[in-house]
Amino acid sequence: MAGRVAVVTGGTRGIGAAVSRMLKDKGYKVAATYAGNDDAAQKFKAETGIAVYKFDVGDFAACQTVDQRRSRRISVRSRCWSTTPASPAIRPCAG
Repeated sequence: MAGRVAVVTGGTRGIGAAVSRMLKDKGYKVAATYAGNDDAAQKFKAETGIAVYKFDVGDFAACQTVDQRRSRRISVRSRCWSTTPASPAIRPCAG
């Protein structure tokens, strides 16, 4: 999966952290986002070497901006903050 990029929202703790680690182990370059626990995010970054970004996934305009800037490079998006049963936790991006 060299050259592939994965974005994991909620990716610094719990299931999201496990998904981030798994994707890194599979060779993805991983970016993990988090909502507000700066200490936990920095600890995760120090332990894993995975880049972390404080980001409000509830801000629709901000999400659109990130998608527009990065969509050509993002291979996988994982939403680990969602509890909606109808939405898959990990899915490949189109294209």
